[in-house]
Amino acid sequence: MQKRFGVKKQILIYVIFVSTLLLICIGAILIPATILIKKLGNDIEIAQTEVEKQHGKSQLIRRSIQEIGPARTFQETTKKITVDDGDELTIITAFEKISETHGINQQLNIEKRELENSDGLDSTKDFIRAGYKNYYNVSVSSRGELTKLLQYLNEIERLPFYVFIDLTTWQANTDNRNMSSTNLISLDFNARVLITPSSL
Repeated sequence: MQKRFGVKKQILIYVIFVSTLLLICIGAILIPATILIKKLGNDIEIAQTEVEKQHGKSQLIRRSIQEIGPARTFQETTKKITVDDGDELTIITAFEKISETHGINQQLNIEKRELENSDGLDSTKDFIRAGYKNYYNVSVSSRGELTKLLQYLNEIERLPFYVFIDLTTWQANTDNRNMSSTNLISLDFNARVLITPSSL
């Protein structure tokens, strides 16, 4: 009986030894591995947050570039149809030449003004966004035959710089109420000519 008890005791000692060894292995390997996994998880979370921030910044930059592209194209296109600051003489000369060609009696006044969002033109916001700040306001009072005035306006529209015409007033002369093409008509209008920004 002593031998059996000895074997049982040996098995018990062996089980205790193996259990202890297993606990030591778990303590020495599994616990540090768990801590390392948690640390890696935190590092991955921090890295993911950074990547999301960088992605957000890159999206913002990409969006800005996409907005700058059309604005730059808009600027390059509109630069061809604007006049330089201080170049009122070009506008006056062009208007005078056209009025002489068509036999129109014309008086004009020109002044530099600042573009404003509230000026009533839908395109103004685009011009302001593209860097345009000023324009020349050309007030014109003209008088001539109806057909010649129409030709005069048509030629103004074909000038190398773009002319925004608004506030047009047509009026028959008080002594000639008949609107035939041989009677003199008065035409008053305001025109806007954009000034090329110094940044272009």
